[in-house]
Amino acid sequence: MGAFLSISLWVALATVIPGLVTITVLHGAYLIVNPNFLCPYVNLLAVESDLLWTAMAITAMVLTQAFGIIFENVAIDKKWYGHKDGIKCEIEKGIDPHGETNIMIDPYAEYKGIYILLSELDENEDSQGHLKRCLAQFFLTNNTIISFLAALVATVILFACAPTKLTLIKATAYFFLILFFLIVTFKVARIRFAVMAKALWAARRKRLPKEQSRGILFE
Repeated sequence: MGAFLSISLWVALATVIPGLVTITVLHGAYLIVNPNFLCPYVNLLAVESDLLWTAMAITAMVLTQAFGIIFENVAIDKKWYGHKDGIKCEIEKGIDPHGETNIMIDPYAEYKGIYILLSELDENEDSQGHLKRCLAQFFLTNNTIISFLAALVATVILFACAPTKLTLIKATAYFFLILFFLIVTFKVARIRFAVMAKALWAARRKRLPKEQSRGILFE
C-alpha cells in the first residue's frame, strides 16, 4: 500500500499537476487572445464526449512530462540550474552527526546517481519520504516550465492567426504575464535543484561508513 501511495505521489506531482497547468494556460491563451480560433472546427469535435476530453487531458499531461524530461536532460547537461562550481554548505556546530561544519556538494554529480540511489534505498532509510518529496517537487517545477513555454508559443500562434490591434494588446499582456510566471518558475526550479542535491548527498552519505562519509571540505 505504501509503495502504491508513493507511486501515486510521483504521478500526481510529475505528470498530473503540470499537465493541468498546461491545459489551464493554453485555455487561457485561447480565451484571452483569440476565442474565435476554433470556431471553424468546433463542429468536428465531439464536444459532448467526456471520454474525448479525458483523453485530451491525459495526452496534455503525458506530453508535458515528455517535453519536461527532454528539457531536464538538456538543462542538466548545460548546467542551466546553476551551481557550476558546487554548493557550499556551512552548518552550525552540533547539527551534523559527523561534526562537519563546512562541506562542498557537486549537485550535478549527485543528480547523476539519483536513480541508483533511489533503487537501493530501503524503506526505513526514507521512512518519512523527505527525499522523494524533494525529487517530486523538483520534477513538478521542471515540468511546469514546459507548461508556460507552451503557453508562450500558443499566444504567438493565436495572435498570428488574427492580427488586430485589440488582439495585439491582449496577446502582449498575456505573453508577458506568462513570461513572468516562467521566470519565477525557473528560479524556483534552480532553488529546488539545490535542495534536491543536498537531500541526495545526505541520503547517500548516511549509507556510507562514518570514515567514508565526510564531505569535501572548503576553506
